[in-house]
Amino acid sequence: MSDGARAARLRDEVLRLANRNWDLRERTRFEAVMAYPLTPSGFEVIVTVIAGILTGSGAATVDYREVRIWVDEAGGIHRRTIGDLPPRRRRKGRAWEVPDTDGPGARTVFDEGPRQT
Repeated sequence: MSDGARAARLRDEVLRLANRNWDLRERTRFEAVMAYPLTPSGFEVIVTVIAGILTGSGAATVDYREVRIWVDEAGGIHRRTIGDLPPRRRRKGRAWEVPDTDGPGARTVFDEGPRQT
């Protein structure tokens, strides 16, 4: 596959994820890093509100899932979740490594995944 076709495949994938509310963090010609804000559970929201009332601090944090996307020489799209798991997100098997695609020809590459903090 030509370099131009590989770059076009990455561009299309970045646009597809951007349309699903992923933020582009870094990008090179054949590789990109994107982040997705994780929705807290109802329990986390309640605990944050109560802690804010009791302590007077209403600081809520947003956790992000980051994924590295790259296109290989054959045009295959690969994804790997990168970075550490947010402290309140526990890994349950490969639940963190969910496929980010609904299109043909793309696959998620599993590894040991992000480290839990």
